[in-house]
Amino acid sequence: MDGGLTWTVGWCGRWAGVDGELGGGRRGTAPAPAVAPVPVRRGARPLPQALALAPLLRRVTGLVLALETEQPPVAALLRQLTEAEAALRELVPADLAPRLAAGGGDRVYLDHSHDIGAFNPCFPEYEISVAGEVALGSVEFPLAFEGPPGSVHGGALSLFFDTVIQQHNCELGIAGKTVSLQVDYHRPVPLLRPLAFEIRRTQAGDRSTSHARLHGPSRDVSASRDVSPSRDVSASRDVSTFGSGNTSGSDGTPGSSSTPGSDGTSVSNSVDRVYCTATVTAVAGDVSRLPKLSPRRTEPCS
Repeated sequence: MDGGLTWTVGWCGRWAGVDGELGGGRRGTAPAPAVAPVPVRRGARPLPQALALAPLLRRVTGLVLALETEQPPVAALLRQLTEAEAALRELVPADLAPRLAAGGGDRVYLDHSHDIGAFNPCFPEYEISVAGEVALGSVEFPLAFEGPPGSVHGGALSLFFDTVIQQHNCELGIAGKTVSLQVDYHRPVPLLRPLAFEIRRTQAGDRSTSHARLHGPSRDVSASRDVSPSRDVSASRDVSTFGSGNTSGSDGTPGSSSTPGSDGTSVSNSVDRVYCTATVTAVAGDVSRLPKLSPRRTEPCS
């Protein structure tokens, strides 16, 4: 996208920014425009151990949920986790309210503006590319987020949409609060399958409205086929009507365009199903007026 601004969020190096109130910079290699928005960053970076632990906990949880009977490795893990919980309790502050620069609370607050799932196992992990008012990304929900058999829990999908739309706003330098969140569930969202999502936002005064959709291959398509969108937001996918309520298919599926498969073949979007859509309204806030957060301490809590 000529002259466009693109941030690409991947697992490696995405927490390479500064540890403080505001910071960050451009991600990717697109040429910088005359005035580039500064992404909103509030809070401390997660520790490397937290980044390693979150995906591990999600994977282990999925394995335990898939067991038919109780197993010795799980019993051993429970003993180890119980010991670790007792030891960690001695290392964290007694007051777990977030620590403000003006006083009050004693827990370091981690930056929740982006990639929360990277350090918090209760959130899904995803990738996102932002180009102005449009964002594209991909996500795969593990077993930890199961609701109906083989499908993602509806509450987890609401959490997902609120999270990625908030990141979209923060990457554009806009911080604010969610005013309303509406999710329409068109069909069950499959677990353990690469899915794509798209977001288009508009701004009117201090209010923003974001329309998002989660889509991917139907259940009868082999999961080995790569139907995730290109990370390059200048790809040929047509998003000109996205958010307008206009779709080519009677069930809300994309139209006659195609997506390249992993083997170089073309996968028709006639099997690319829209699983759910969301509309989020948020109100922008003045970041300079938000309470200042205390940075991470270099010494352990006493």
